[in-house]
Amino acid sequence: MPTEVLIELKYCERCGGLFLRPSHHPQVYCGKCVHIMLEIARPRPKADTTPRWLRDRLALRGAACV
Repeated sequence: MPTEVLIELKYCERCGGLFLRPSHHPQVYCGKCVHIMLEIARPRPKADTTPRWLRDRLALRGAACV
């Protein structure tokens, strides 16, 4: 017995290309752009915001602090 799957034509919200997706599925990017958008959304490690003078003191463990 064949099973029917409803699909719809959708445009990619990044590149504007057309792709097919299951009906009422939340996917908004084509297969190529999904990987690109995941890279953009990946959190980057935060830079060290400790002031340099304090980093130097911490590195010396207070040995040269006055």
